[in-house]
This record gives sequence, C-alpha cells and structure tokens, in this order.
Amino acid sequence: MDVRLKTLLSVAQTKNFTRSANELALTQPAVSHHIKQLETEYGIRIFEKNGKNIRLTDAGMRLVEYAEKSRSIENTFLSDIRVMAEKPCHFSIGVTITLAENILSGIMAVYCQKHPDLTLDIYCDSRKTLIKKLIDCELDWVLINYPAPEGFNVYPLCKDKSRVIVSPDHPLANEKKITFEQFKKEKMILCYKNNYAMQVLDEELQKGSLRADDLNVVVETNSLKVIKKLVEGNVGISILQVAACQAEINEGKLVALPLEGVNMDRSIHFICRPGFAYPDLFQELKNIYEDINFCNTNCNKIELDAGAGKS
Repeated sequence: MDVRLKTLLSVAQTKNFTRSANELALTQPAVSHHIKQLETEYGIRIFEKNGKNIRLTDAGMRLVEYAEKSRSIENTFLSDIRVMAEKPCHFSIGVTITLAENILSGIMAVYCQKHPDLTLDIYCDSRKTLIKKLIDCELDWVLINYPAPEGFNVYPLCKDKSRVIVSPDHPLANEKKITFEQFKKEKMILCYKNNYAMQVLDEELQKGSLRADDLNVVVETNSLKVIKKLVEGNVGISILQVAACQAEINEGKLVALPLEGVNMDRSIHFICRPGFAYPDLFQELKNIYEDINFCNTNCNKIELDAGAGKS
C-alpha cells in the first residue's frame, strides 16, 4: 500500500500530525510532505483548520474512503497469500454486539488458545453496516442472523431462538407456553421498531392478525441491559434472543417461554467474503461452540441436581 495513504489514514484518525509522526516513526515534516504530495497529485485539499484542530474536507473524506478500501484489498491479498503456508495468521471479523458478547467471545477465546499466533480485528456494528463492509472486502467474515448477500458462502452455526422473556415472579413464569390472548394483555418492554428482531416479530405477529403496534408497549429502548433489568424487575415482559439472556436464564433471574403459533427462530451463521482461504475454519468454530454448550448444559444440570439434593 502507498506509504502516503498509510500516513493519510493515520492523520485522519489522530487529527494530529505530530501524533501520527510518532505512531508511524516518521518526522513531522515527512508526514506533512506525504499529505502535500497527495493534495498535489489529486488536486484537492485534504485537511482544513477547525480552530486549533484539523478536519477532513469532503474531498479528503472521499480519499480516506479510497485509502481504507486499498488497505482492505491489500489485507485480503496478504491473507490469501498466507494460504501457501496453510496457517491463518490474521482475521478481520464482523459481528453484532449481542452475538459478540453472548456467542463469539466464548468461541474465539477457545480458538485463540488453540492458535496462539493468530491476531484478530473484531468489528461490532449493525447488520447493515457489517454486510456492507463484507461486500467491500473490509471483513473476512461475519457472524450474523441475517440473510447473506447473493454469491456469498454461508456456514450455519446454530439457531437464533427468540422467546418471550418474563420474570420468575411473573404469573406466566410457570406456563409451558404463552397464548396470543395472554401475550396481548401484558405490558411490553421492546427494542425500537427498526431493530431486526422486531421486524421479524412483526412479520410473525401479522400471521396471527396482530401487529407490534397493537401491543401494550410501556418501554422502548436500544439497550439490551435495560430490557433485561426491567423484565427481571417485573415491570413487563419482552421478546429476546435466548442467546442474549442465557446467563440470566441459567441463574434463574429470567424465564424463557415460547409464544404459541409464532416461530421466530432464525439461523445464526458465518458469511465469508468471496475467495476466503480457510473455509474449514467454520467447522472448527462450530465444534468449539457445541463443546461450550455441552459443558454449560452439564454444569447447569449438576448444579440443579445438587440443589435438589440439598432440599
């Protein structure tokens, strides 16, 4: 990659020529010279003064986008070249925050122990942004519960199970399932309507002649922690991915129940960029996930049996 573009990316991030010079092991005049060369070559002004600071011009932002794509393409090329050694050294991974905290972190902790020379970039964002970055080859693969773009390889990991979540103190907590009529009467604590899970919920509810707008929603938020705490406090009930609240379910703080006649299960899968060199990786990651789940299930069973024995 052109060293001047590397300099540009650094200055765009630090907003400081001196700091970038230190990071790049260059002199400040050298950094300034690289930026000046780019401005002369492209006939644009890249930075402008903003008080004591600097900021990118519109043309500068476009050049930064080009530089980021150049770096991504180079990283992709270098990753592919490493196939000759049959040993992955670096992955750029995309994942939603919920899946990062509740699934991917555990998997990669084990995987990195098995492959100590591996380095990772883990990028957490919305599904829409992750898919765009995958299409632009800025990511090697993503873990997501969202349909793959056409032409991309998909490797299933598990089912994304969404359930009605209630407090153990709620009257419905002892039910085996919740009916539509019961569901409609409850106070709801939900994610905002533009959330993918809420879109899936709305589609399923409409099959039963019910819309999300018809529900008695008392709280809307984009904070998963807030939803779980409010449900735990018996303020209302919610619908969440089981993976997002498995710890609280295991600890007896929340109860997960199916909603009768509604199927909100979706596939959680890996999607990799075209030309990705290590497709066997995904089977190894799936095996790790299944081993973790098996261990957790057995530990929970042992704890429950021990508790029953004491009583």
